[in-house]
Amino acid sequence: MSIALVLLFHAIQCLQPNWSSTVLSLFNVGLLGVRVFFVISGFLITQLLIAEQSRTGTIGLAHFYFRRTMRIFPPFYAYLAVVLILRAVGAMDTPASAVAHAATYTTNYVPSSWIVGHSWSLSVEEQFYLVWPAIMIALGPRRWLWGVALMLVVSPAMRLWYPSPTSSARLDLVADSLAAGCLLAGVRGRLLASAVVSRWMRSSWVFVAAAAGIFGIELAIPHPSVAPPWLVKLALISIQNVLVAVVIHWSILNHTGRVGRVLNWSPVAFVGMISYSLYIWQQPFFNPDVTSPLTTFPLNLAAAFACALLSYYLVEQPSLRLRRHMDGWFRVPNVLVPPARGFPAAP
Repeated sequence: MSIALVLLFHAIQCLQPNWSSTVLSLFNVGLLGVRVFFVISGFLITQLLIAEQSRTGTIGLAHFYFRRTMRIFPPFYAYLAVVLILRAVGAMDTPASAVAHAATYTTNYVPSSWIVGHSWSLSVEEQFYLVWPAIMIALGPRRWLWGVALMLVVSPAMRLWYPSPTSSARLDLVADSLAAGCLLAGVRGRLLASAVVSRWMRSSWVFVAAAAGIFGIELAIPHPSVAPPWLVKLALISIQNVLVAVVIHWSILNHTGRVGRVLNWSPVAFVGMISYSLYIWQQPFFNPDVTSPLTTFPLNLAAAFACALLSYYLVEQPSLRLRRHMDGWFRVPNVLVPPARGFPAAP
């Protein structure tokens, strides 16, 4: 769903100016797609760390960084290698500095070019991977949830000092999206333990209300007369993050229902599997500044999928197989340790 929103937004940007300006004036589903991805990422990564803490009594930083490296680096650096080759033969004019910032995952703090501009979100993710497990260890199982709650307040307040009316690429200014997912992972055990909350959360009206809130806020954000910039920065984006977390929790609880059947439908699940490579490779083919058959729908979509498939099968899968083979180097005894108070076991 996240990659679909990004593709939709970039496809709209490639339309004729009169069409794209009209549609884009309604809402920016591209940023919403990335925001959804951040919440999901915060949730999944924290769930993994909670499960490891509950199972072994510790969090292995070396193993965590190894697994993230093998998952993230190979497809992305393969893409950058192709960009450098095309730049060397004169087929692309991407500045070397932009490629360097993309390669070091610092694009979110500097201006960039379109071809590697999407690496701002990957930079946010890498910075999150770098600091979050260490923060969880440093704060301890009883206090990291308070740190997450604090970030949900601090990050929106910091956005007030940034000139953009919606969000920024800086980690500190989008951290509340990641924090919303982290918070969900931290309290999900308690939510599931409450029969009343679980019964309420299974209601279809919760999903409808949360989804309506998400898209209602997205419709309001581009219109200062409806949503003043200060309100967007301070509250609306944070509310949207929490609503996305609600939808995630609801979808997991109702995975056998209609929405669950759609999300588990094999074509949708397959797009999910290749979504990382698809996100990386869609950028050149959805460039609004280039007019060619390969940047025109539906050829741009077909080309992006073709490159994503090549990346998935030739780069992602081999690197993941190698990761599984090397996982044993970091394996620790599977000792069951009762979760500490405030650090619920992952269900």
